[in-house]
Amino acid sequence: LGTLCLIDSKPQHLDEEEQQLLKDLGAMIEQEIRSIQLATLDELTLISNRRGFLTLADHTQKVCRRKKIPMSVILFDLNKFKPINDNFGHHEGDFALKQFAEVMRSVFRESDVIGRLGGDEFVAMLTDADDEQITVILDRFKAEMDAMNKAINKPYLIEYSSGVKSFPYDTEKSLEEMVAEADAAMYVRKKDRLR
Repeated sequence: LGTLCLIDSKPQHLDEEEQQLLKDLGAMIEQEIRSIQLATLDELTLISNRRGFLTLADHTQKVCRRKKIPMSVILFDLNKFKPINDNFGHHEGDFALKQFAEVMRSVFRESDVIGRLGGDEFVAMLTDADDEQITVILDRFKAEMDAMNKAINKPYLIEYSSGVKSFPYDTEKSLEEMVAEADAAMYVRKKDRLR
């Protein structure tokens, strides 16, 4: 029924020049992949940096428009982060940022886009999550943060504030505007808590 056709059954041997060309090509591809990762990954926390987040979130927003799915942006800001750096050193500040990113990775869904915007600001973009689901996710996030703070047993707590803003699939707002609105919501909640 089926026939196997071998064009040349003799094993092909590459000469030294061809082997070197293949090695060079492989090295160039590896370097390109590393460059892309460096450009879009936050090297400290190993989640997306601002550029990586905006790129992935832009793609997600286009999918939401096409499928008519609402989206939400949650902005996180670490509280009392400067005193961690000042009192315990930058290595402890870095540790706190890494721990926070780790909790984000464990709580948010594969379909959610998470990132570190810079400094002590983090962001998540959720798709097709109503207010109730967002509340459940934020409650789980708080529980995970509490458990993590207990587990690391440091002389400080990693605390945070968050702000949520939801948008219809056909919003005219840019991603930067959506993040800014979540940021504003976070500052309102932060002020209310400090009163």
